[in-house]
Amino acid sequence: MKKEINVKLILDYKKKNKLTIKTFCEQCNICMDTYYCIIKGKRFNIKSLFGIARTMNVTMTQLFNA
Repeated sequence: MKKEINVKLILDYKKKNKLTIKTFCEQCNICMDTYYCIIKGKRFNIKSLFGIARTMNVTMTQLFNA
């Protein structure tokens, strides 16, 4: 079973806080290429999710679809 990232949660957070992709990436301390890999479902370093979870104030498990 493949676990997928909850992209909707990330996009909703960006929209709610009126963040550009660049600003979101700076806050999460990830590069824009990593952001696009996450959104498109491609391979990326799992460490990037820790930065996103910390910025969004959610747990790592919330970033994964059930």
